Amino acid sequence: MWCRVRVDQALNDKPGVHGVELDFEAAVVTIDYDAADTDVAELEARLRRAGYGPGAVEQLESAP
Repeated sequence: MWCRVRVDQALNDKPGVHGVELDFEAAVVTIDYDAADTDVAELEARLRRAGYGPGAVEQLESAP
């Protein structure tokens, strides 16, 4: 599934991102990340550059 590959490539190479879970049926991406290394705005910008607009991210979680 090429959409999954695009999202993975957009997010997984970002320092601080520890994992990405995708649920395309629900249009939800859950990102496990370290807030000391990245922030929500950067993650959203990466998703937009991958072709996913506002609303593509339903949930962003910061790792403890």
